[in-house]
Amino acid sequence: MGLFMKNKIYKLSFPLGVHFGKKDLSETDFTFSADTFFSAIALEALSMEDDMFRELYETVSNNKLFFICPNF
Repeated sequence: MGLFMKNKIYKLSFPLGVHFGKKDLSETDFTFSADTFFSAIALEALSMEDDMFRELYETVSNNKLFFICPNF
């Protein structure tokens, strides 16, 4: 009997563009990379008072959360 991991995939859509800190606020894009998304989440976790960043780090380190953005 094999081991199976439950996976969830969330497709994010930004129909009006999204800003992740490139240049000024007039610059938007319809795509972003996985490392940019993870960095944004990690920075938000660091700004929280509790151990949210540690929990995020441990979850990713234990391969329980993946950030994958296909290039298309």
